[in-house]
Formats: sequence, structure tokens, C-alpha cells
Amino acid sequence: MHVNRFDLMHPGARAVIESNPTFPQMQRFVADPQAFLAHLDAEGIAAAWLINYCAKEVMGYGAEVNDWVAGYAKTDPTRLVAIGGYDPRHDGDGRRAIDGLHASGIRGLKLHTVHQHLSPDDARLSPALARCAQLGMPLIVHTGTSRFPGSDNAFADPAPLAAVLRAHPELKVVIAHGGRPDHTKVAVDLVQRFPNAWLELSSCPPRRLPDYFGNLETLADRCVWGSDWPGPGVPGMKANVDAFLHLGLSAKANRAILHDNAAKLIPS
Repeated sequence: MHVNRFDLMHPGARAVIESNPTFPQMQRFVADPQAFLAHLDAEGIAAAWLINYCAKEVMGYGAEVNDWVAGYAKTDPTRLVAIGGYDPRHDGDGRRAIDGLHASGIRGLKLHTVHQHLSPDDARLSPALARCAQLGMPLIVHTGTSRFPGSDNAFADPAPLAAVLRAHPELKVVIAHGGRPDHTKVAVDLVQRFPNAWLELSSCPPRRLPDYFGNLETLADRCVWGSDWPGPGVPGMKANVDAFLHLGLSAKANRAILHDNAAKLIPS
């Protein structure tokens, strides 16, 4: 989910996020991490990955998000997982940049292909991805379309991740949003072909998950839960979990998807 520098957003991007009627709640939490932790308690959420990334041209924020989210997560590092960003066109040497993120307390890297206009198999990313693999930092890659102004949905297809998964077999790659709505079969195929690929389920209406991905019972040990809150159309973290539980998966599958797999990806 997103605890971001909403104050830095371009007006068009800000208008999209403000379309969620729950956004004022998140805006308050950005200024008060203790209030956000209390909200996690109320929602029954054990831990939250705070997704940040660098997309200055489209979203309005770049590498400055990294120090900010690292500081925010220090309020409770056992429950708040700082995810940061890197752009090889602006942020210098990839290996050095990842070392800096890791030293600051950031525990995973987010690449937003559609907002950064950058394919995950771009050779300029390779030093950063290699260093992430060495440090055990997962790579979370946006897949699927976006309706934020300036998005380039030509980068929505997860297919280029095959080259990344092949070149960096020790890198844990989380396929965010599973390529929804048009590339879900590609995402599932990658998870079935590569042991270092994980299917992430956020930004998908829970009732539509079987339509997108088929039988989640068979994929449960490779799926990671997420809400994408307060993204457009996401009612809340608990609301999405409750809807997911109505799919009728086994208790074992529910536990793996909602908790255990994430704990494996980013150990406490």
C-alpha cells in the first residue's frame, strides 16, 4: 500500500489519488505514523509494505522519497516495511544507489515501469538488480495498466521480466498487480516458469481474482497479498481482505497468501 509524498504530486496525479473518498484518512496518516500504526491495529493488519518509487516526470517525486519513507518506517521497523525507488537516468551508479537505500533501512526496490517509462530488462538497471539480489532485497515491478496522466501503458506487459528472472536467478521478483487486466496470463506463466517470481494481487478487485488468475489454490505458495490502498477504487485494507476471504480458499492457502509468503520475502 502507499504512504507517499502526496504533497509533491503533480496536480493531475493528485486528482486521481484524491478520487478515492478514503484519501483524507491516508493524508492524515502520512503526517502521523503513530496514527497509521493504530489504523493497522484497527484493520487487523500485521505489517504494511510502504511502496515508494522514483517517477518525477509523471508523478512529481524522485529519489527524495527514499530518505522520507526510510525515516517514516523507523517508527516501527517490525511493522512498517520501507520500499524505495531508483532511476538509472537520474540516480547514478546502480550498485552504489542500492547500497545507500539498504543502509538507510529500505528493504525492497520498486520499479514502476509505466510511470518511469522504463522496461525492467533495460541494461542500465542491471547493476542495481544484481546488488538487490546480493543483499536479499526483493524487486517489486509494476505490471498492468495505469490511468495516471503521463502513464505509458506500452510498458504494462510483464513479458520483459523473463529476461530479468533468467539473468538474476537469486533476485526475488514480485510481479505487482499480476499484469491486470490484459496481461494476467503472462504473469501467471512467469510464476510457473521461474522459481524466483512471485505473483502480487494488489489493485485487483478481490472478486475478480479467479477471473484474472484462475485457481489461486494451486498458486497459493507463490502469491503475495496487497491492497494498493489508497489507490483509485480501493475501499481499504481490511475491506479487501474480507472480500478475498469470501473466495472460499483453504485456510492454508489464505494463510500463505495473506501472511506467510510476504514474511519469506522480507524476513523480520
